[in-house]
Amino acid sequence: RRVAEGMRFHDPDLLTFMGDQYYEGSAGGYGLRRGADVDLRRATLDVLRKWILHGWAFGDLMKDRPTITIADDHDVYQGNLWGEGGTTVDRMALHDNGGYVMPPEWINAVQRMQTAHLPEPPDPAPARNGIGVYYTDLVYGRVGLAVLEDRKWKSGPDGLVPAHPGRPDHVEDLSNIDPGALDTSDAELLGARQLRFLDEWTADWRGADMKAAISQTTFSQLPTHHAAGGWPPTTFKYLAADLDTNGWPQHGRDAAVRRLRKGRAFHLGGDQHLPMILHYGLDDFDDAGINFCVPAIASIYPRGFWPSRMPADGQARFEAVEKFQQPAGRYTDGLGNEMTVRAVANPAYDVRQTPPLARQSDRSAGYGIVRFHKPTREITMEAWPIRSDPRGGASEQFAGWPQTVAARQNDGRAAAAHLPPVEVRGAIDPVVQVVDEAEGDVLYTQRIRGRSFRPKVFRKSGAYTVRVSRTGGAWQETFEGVRPDGDRATLEVQL
Repeated sequence: RRVAEGMRFHDPDLLTFMGDQYYEGSAGGYGLRRGADVDLRRATLDVLRKWILHGWAFGDLMKDRPTITIADDHDVYQGNLWGEGGTTVDRMALHDNGGYVMPPEWINAVQRMQTAHLPEPPDPAPARNGIGVYYTDLVYGRVGLAVLEDRKWKSGPDGLVPAHPGRPDHVEDLSNIDPGALDTSDAELLGARQLRFLDEWTADWRGADMKAAISQTTFSQLPTHHAAGGWPPTTFKYLAADLDTNGWPQHGRDAAVRRLRKGRAFHLGGDQHLPMILHYGLDDFDDAGINFCVPAIASIYPRGFWPSRMPADGQARFEAVEKFQQPAGRYTDGLGNEMTVRAVANPAYDVRQTPPLARQSDRSAGYGIVRFHKPTREITMEAWPIRSDPRGGASEQFAGWPQTVAARQNDGRAAAAHLPPVEVRGAIDPVVQVVDEAEGDVLYTQRIRGRSFRPKVFRKSGAYTVRVSRTGGAWQETFEGVRPDGDRATLEVQL
């Protein structure tokens, strides 16, 4: 209710809940029936009773504004979900091989419960075993939004990555494992269907001035320490590589981030229980998009980012870990992914266990706000602690917030050269697409500001195709064979 009251003060235009709307055993004491052979009727009633608590908490806000909800692992009663394209397993002990533990009929009921109000997916064909899909897109307030399913096609790590002690998804020591060896070509992340969808979505700007993707979690691994030592946690445990993050598999992560970059798409996610702002890197630091991982409304399992606090034995007691705000900077995560940390709100080292609100405050619980400034093409990210009073202004936010970035920073590649300026008559703010003719690759598509635009390219030579559209749908003007070293002074367009 404290979060709902804060959100009501901000009066948001759109609500987004990115998964784990409830946990298996922590929703008002309602029962948990889990397994492939459960009584479907009772199991469905149990999850509906959990779901109604979400409505009680946020119903006053949801009743008169659009809401996006997507399901994550705990929504389907799994600590981690490796969907493997709809594969099923008959017991939890096998879920790290990949697959859903609950029956497909129940999975579909949960997905309908949370996502049936979303627009139809571009390809509604079900995954394996009849499990439905809900990835989709919509335009609201001239912001184009892609809704992704991070987990449905993601591969299970057990049997795919080199053997190591402990859980298959938690690599505690990389001294004998090259992070590159974890990136097996057989592993998937978003899957071919969603990658094709992103190719189409980043090129379609009808009705949109800006773009953002919403998914369950971040395409990098920021946390270095996870809660450990029983319950409630008494220790933090250093974790070298966490395969549950979208930093793994690395080639799948790169494929997703490259596609988002083509549309200058901002990325919004959750799940990490650690508020953060990251700038993704692919071939170099900061050359791709920006991610905002929002605070968890309630955090049971705290994580922290302490890269300089990695004791030799991999353990650090809460009482012994220095409480500090990790400075921003460039880092390579445990999986080898480049990232620039712009902000992070670490948990307290001495988490109070009572009262509950104090405990959640110490675990960096709260909520996030994203503001899209369409006239300036800027994005402001806000992170509000659970005990904050938004009437107090920006100083109530976590240290490091708010931050404002330009939409163009979601494609941070440096120009190697420029094509002749595009000069448009008859329309304002048209859409421009640039294609490298050497491979036929779309470099980027964007809605420009005004009537003039100088396209950047990433080779000093070569031929390029430039397309221009008034609306972002059908192309109305196409220039082929455009070269940065050519003799054209301008590309003149009449729309």
